[in-house]
Amino acid sequence: MMTQHRLPPFRVLILCALALGFLLLRGLDIGPLHPDVLIHRAWLAEVGAAGFTERYLAVNQRHLLVGPVNAAAYLVFLTDDLPYQVIFQLGRLLSGVFLAGIVARLGGGMALAVCSGLALSLTSLRVDHLYQGINWYIEPTLTMLLASAYLYIGSIQTPLPNRRRALYALSFALYAVSVLIYEAGLPWLALNGVLGVALRRSLPWPARLWRAVVEMAPFA
Repeated sequence: MMTQHRLPPFRVLILCALALGFLLLRGLDIGPLHPDVLIHRAWLAEVGAAGFTERYLAVNQRHLLVGPVNAAAYLVFLTDDLPYQVIFQLGRLLSGVFLAGIVARLGGGMALAVCSGLALSLTSLRVDHLYQGINWYIEPTLTMLLASAYLYIGSIQTPLPNRRRALYALSFALYAVSVLIYEAGLPWLALNGVLGVALRRSLPWPARLWRAVVEMAPFA
């Protein structure tokens, strides 16, 4: 039987998957590509997938995983726009799923959790060009941050020590991958810290703060 906090994200997943399926059947208006995507494709044409990571890092050392991610995607999808657009849309869909799960785990009602998830997942449907001005690999970084927060909350709420360690480790891994792709997620550390303090209501404030600081240290 599905637990109460898992039901809202499941409903968001079903509704958004139906919306994405409808879009794919209708035909996605990909629109103009982001300038960075055009630059990356020019580099790929110049040096190939094998040399792309080195070429990228020669220009940008902040996004350490962008080179390998782009090179791997190019090997699989080449320059076909559709797979990259699907990755972007799946990232937005799963962001809403994890947001619904977070709201549910924090005690929000079914309606609030589902509406929050749908609002985030379906935001991109209101624009004419769903791909315009957006890098396909940036959207999933938000998904990973939301998943990190969802798993971190789970690690606090579970009574099982092994499960707690596993959820915490996975939460940290998702956060690390996200910020290595796009460093704008670094401030998410503060959100996880606030969650760590807020969810330990049975502890006194100094103990709450100390536990949150200790748990956020590996993220920093």
